[in-house]
Amino acid sequence: MALIGGSLERKRKATFAMVIVATVLLIVVLCMCSCGGGGGSTGSGGGSQSDQGTPAGTYTITITATSGTASHNITQTVVVQ
Repeated sequence: MALIGGSLERKRKATFAMVIVATVLLIVVLCMCSCGGGGGSTGSGGGSQSDQGTPAGTYTITITATSGTASHNITQTVVVQ
């Protein structure tokens, strides 16, 4: 009986270790995906940048929060200089 119990214990530890490894790998992949975008200019030299961002001006945005059947909207003005 001790041999069978030891074998099951090793399998349980191996399964737990695989779950830990899979979880760590998933976290690493998600972190790598979250670091994308927002890079510099495309093109070489001259210091010109093709993406100048949001043009200056006043913008109105609507923020909506929803929980179950309840919903709440607020309007906010954003000034980009």
